[in-house]
Amino acid sequence: MRWWGWGREERRLPVRPEFERLLRERLGVEGPPREPVALADVALPAVTLGAQALQRLEDCVGAGFVRNDPLARILHAGGKSYLELVRMRAGAPSGAPDAVVYPSSHEQVLSVLAVCGAERIAVVPFGGGTSIVGGLTPSVGAQHAVVALDLARLAGILAVDPRSLTVSVAAGTRAPALEAGLAEHDLTLGHYPDSFEFVSIGGCAATRSVGQASSGYGRIDQAIQGVRIATPVGELAPAAAVTPPTAATTARPMLAMMIRGCRIASSSWCWLSIY
Repeated sequence: MRWWGWGREERRLPVRPEFERLLRERLGVEGPPREPVALADVALPAVTLGAQALQRLEDCVGAGFVRNDPLARILHAGGKSYLELVRMRAGAPSGAPDAVVYPSSHEQVLSVLAVCGAERIAVVPFGGGTSIVGGLTPSVGAQHAVVALDLARLAGILAVDPRSLTVSVAAGTRAPALEAGLAEHDLTLGHYPDSFEFVSIGGCAATRSVGQASSGYGRIDQAIQGVRIATPVGELAPAAAVTPPTAATTARPMLAMMIRGCRIASSSWCWLSIY
């Protein structure tokens, strides 16, 4: 995705004449669209992450998977809300992390969070970076630094059970990749938010997102069978670390981490387990 806005640079479209006319007549906007500042001119705050904390984070995820270069920080400086995009295009983003950490497993996430807790570092989970409600704005408080926890390496379909219509998937998996994998089994999740092209499944679950087909397939939380959550004090999971590969049922109580779903007779809909 572009660092200064939605979409991909290779698919950049010109402003249509009728839209330019609308802007001129309704808002008094004249002239060509203003380009974003050059990437090199984006202003970032000084890094406050100490050398000891940086080394401990690298010990968790491996050398090369903790970045604090300007590009990595800019790409993780907030989401895609209107105000965030205006600030980014002007070269003055708010909330840029001191570093970006790329774990590749649930265990690495647990280790990173434990280090951040000990070192007083605020953590912002980062999936597709598509939040439009300030979800990627750090709440620093009394913490010494901020890191973005990018889940790009924690991705992939772990298991598909066509018989019970369940799929286990890593939290950083992008929605198009999940749908492509499910299509090989003639299945679909049926979750198509406006940010579908870029969004991560973990991000969808964390925000209880809805999509354009939600009136038929339901919200994302209605498709979730179970989740495995890493916290600074350990793992939060259902009764078993691995959710049993069975479809939803009304023969048991509704638990906070085991959200009941229902199959739509005319579709091949599946439930999610997210790790």
